[in-house]
Amino acid sequence: IDFKYLIIYESDISKFTASLYYVDWESLYDNHNVYIVAGDNENKIKEGFELIFSEINPVYLSFVLFVSIYVNNQKHLNIEDIYKKVVHVSTKGWGFYDDEKVGLKNAFDNINKKIPYLYKPSIPIKNSNVFIIGSGPSLEKDITYIRRNQNKAIIISCGTALHKLYKENILPDFHIELERENIRRDILLELPEDFLKKVVLITADVVPPSITSMFRNSFLFLRTNSTHQFLLNPSLIPPAITPTVVNTGVSLAVIFGMQNIYLFGTDMGYKNINKKHVEGTIFDKKKYKYIEQHTTSYIKVEGNFEKYVYTDDILFWAKSNLEKLINAFPDRNFINFSDGALIKGTKKPDNTNVLKENYVNKEFLKSNIYSLFSTNYNDFMKPDFNNYYVSCIEVMEEIKKIITKSELSNRVDYLYLIDEVINIIKKYKNNEVVNTLLTGSVQSILSFLYKAVLLVPEEKNLFIIKDIIINGINSIQNDIKGLKKYLNGCLLKKIFN
Repeated sequence: IDFKYLIIYESDISKFTASLYYVDWESLYDNHNVYIVAGDNENKIKEGFELIFSEINPVYLSFVLFVSIYVNNQKHLNIEDIYKKVVHVSTKGWGFYDDEKVGLKNAFDNINKKIPYLYKPSIPIKNSNVFIIGSGPSLEKDITYIRRNQNKAIIISCGTALHKLYKENILPDFHIELERENIRRDILLELPEDFLKKVVLITADVVPPSITSMFRNSFLFLRTNSTHQFLLNPSLIPPAITPTVVNTGVSLAVIFGMQNIYLFGTDMGYKNINKKHVEGTIFDKKKYKYIEQHTTSYIKVEGNFEKYVYTDDILFWAKSNLEKLINAFPDRNFINFSDGALIKGTKKPDNTNVLKENYVNKEFLKSNIYSLFSTNYNDFMKPDFNNYYVSCIEVMEEIKKIITKSELSNRVDYLYLIDEVINIIKKYKNNEVVNTLLTGSVQSILSFLYKAVLLVPEEKNLFIIKDIIINGINSIQNDIKGLKKYLNGCLLKKIFN
């Protein structure tokens, strides 16, 4: 059987050792891409898969053939389940050209408004408390606790949780937005203007500029791993802020020096798959129901209070990123009130970690947060004035040339074409502006092609697929022309003059 990658899993180390005597491993390694994961420690197996997948282009993970040679009843693990959970995370976060384009334009417009920008972290502040509030279903049970203790902690609302807090007459100290789509503006317009004017916004720089004018004050932070990150090169890159605004809230809480971080409505899963948000948010309205992720595939994970709950691709990714962030800050306390998925590294609320202090100097904490932002961009950004527009056009031309000139008469030809385009992407891997702006969409096109090649029943239909791919590449290339002033350094020079 011909194959591109071979991953061998063996739970019994002694059996793998014995194989050294009768398997020609040297020949196998010389002629193929081979990886071996051995042992029965589930965490180590997961780490092994993560390392392997970091070296393999995620396009190739679309189809994997599992072959079970034998079942070791004594040490057998559900390796497919472990594999799928790692793949769920490894194949996320590619990014898309359209998203990057909108984010790039919005970021430049927001920076032009000279909004204060997060540029440094705070030292940890002893006995400081923060409530991170998401809109998961379990938020309902904790509203009374939040109201009773709102003067003992900084309250940060995340995304649609703001609507629930408004209905409960709870005013957050800060509200966080993360996304670039105009629908976020429409959702915020569902709230009274006088309420928004009492709230301070801390937002990713990619949000529509109109949003930053809706609040009492607005402050920016970098939307990490975005195209403009590599054009601006700011001094502070917030860690693990995606894929959900709850991830953002926890990341910022750490940056703000908060010692005790309390999580409410950050369910990262569902006890009931038909109820994904707390009542009192925009999801109560039919016109916003389409925003909720609809999926027929759920992952069963350990619950925070229940034996298990269900989660989906996005929330499993969010949970994994949150666990990595929490693990990186052992000096902070993370207390999870949410009745959803277990978030490793958090503690359950009990008599030792619930709020007991009668007084917290919230004004001091807020003043400290404000001090972490500045409008003196030249002090903490190192803009890159190079002309990346030329490189973007070049990579699209190279890809289009490969596709149009390739002789594609059967499935194997198409698979070799995919390899060639991936090699072009690799050439630009260190060009972070080009890589971030274009690679996600190119990989999505290749993934579509890869699946089609393996699934389309008649090879003659593959020629139609070729036309679809070329049209996709042409669409991106033509659209890039509208980004020329953003990519060639002209606007950056005006902003930083």
